[in-house]
Amino acid sequence: MTGKLYLVRLQCLNVVAGMPDEISFAYVYANDEEEAKRRASDGMCFAIDAAEVGE
Repeated sequence: MTGKLYLVRLQCLNVVAGMPDEISFAYVYANDEEEAKRRASDGMCFAIDAAEVGE
């Protein structure tokens, strides 16, 4: 693994219509905060923020 370990907070779309979105968390290795947010995001979840938690 290269880079630092980040904890990314994600807002995930709920698949049930009318239900609120969910907040999830993911650990990812990345070189910086923006890369961590890109790596954690996908079509259903979007990164809110990221914080470095270790190496």
